[in-house]
Amino acid sequence: MIYFDNASTHKPFDCVVKEINLFNEKHFFNPSALYKEGIDTSKIIERSRKIIADKLGVQSDEIYFTSSATEANNWALLNGFKNKKGNVVISQGEHASVFECGNLLKSKGVEVRWVKLKNDGTIDLEDLDKKIDNDTTLVSVIHASNETGAVNDIKLIGNLIKSKNVKTRFHSDGVAAFCKIDCINSALRDRGCDFYTISSHKVGGPKGVGALYINKKINIGPFIVGGGQERGMRSGTENTGAIIGFSKAVACSCWVHSESEQQNNLARQIHDYIKNTLTQNGWILNGSINNTGYILSLSNPNIKAEILMRLLAEDGILIGLGSACANKLSQNRILNALGATKAHIEGSIRLSFSPLNTMHEAKIVAQKIMEKQKILQGKSIK
Repeated sequence: MIYFDNASTHKPFDCVVKEINLFNEKHFFNPSALYKEGIDTSKIIERSRKIIADKLGVQSDEIYFTSSATEANNWALLNGFKNKKGNVVISQGEHASVFECGNLLKSKGVEVRWVKLKNDGTIDLEDLDKKIDNDTTLVSVIHASNETGAVNDIKLIGNLIKSKNVKTRFHSDGVAAFCKIDCINSALRDRGCDFYTISSHKVGGPKGVGALYINKKINIGPFIVGGGQERGMRSGTENTGAIIGFSKAVACSCWVHSESEQQNNLARQIHDYIKNTLTQNGWILNGSINNTGYILSLSNPNIKAEILMRLLAEDGILIGLGSACANKLSQNRILNALGATKAHIEGSIRLSFSPLNTMHEAKIVAQKIMEKQKILQGKSIK
């Protein structure tokens, strides 16, 4: 099997699986238990928190573990601002968990202003500038698109937001950027970012755990109340094994990316090879060439991508058609925002890569796509 749908979920690294199994066998204790039998599980959580905080360039007590990035996004969007009478500004390129929070806020009477995207998939900075005013209480702009991989300059955006209104809080969904692009290493607060969302299973960790960075200068209420876990901000017995796996995945990812220059650029090489091969044969790139290198969105209006995906699956090749949160391909919200036609959207595929993929796989997939394209179009492909 060749797996090119890593933006949907990433296969756990072997080191992660071993670490989780060790925890489940020997260190499964409740971190909140009064006894500390053999090992203090709470200290394991804090070590994991520090690994992730260090990767983000923030302090450990600014990282809060959640059940998912969706939960973290909900926390930031629904609890992240004080002035309920102020407006909230959200880009049209957001993940569904942010977009639907915007719709929920709107239904509750909050003024929500949607910021347009440019044709390359990045946010329209001029439109963003127009949408922010003295009453803007929160802005949310995704760091890297989960649909096209297009990267927004969150430092530039953070500076723009604060220059317009220093009291405005800035949230960025970093799921598709975390452990994917080098600029994430600089401190988030230096870039005007007050909230930042990350996910475990998108970087080679287990499902069921995410995290939200909250600038310690920000006063935000708890999202889940109860037993007082996560310093009273997010109650519920910690998913310790998953948290450990999350931090191990981050450590493994850092090691993989720094192993060598060649390894560090492997995803980009795979991305560019498939992009160049297919665009020479009738495919159109969705989004910008300035992307993470881990996501490649392409369209061919002369075929039905869903049929292509099934044909490839029969040959053991798994690809995506876009965000796993999108119910209907023809209603792809992000591609719609880029001005794509219905035929363009119905012919779109999303390939996404990981350090576990190889150039050999890339060559096979590109060739197979062209073979299936020939069948579907009923004509010769170079």
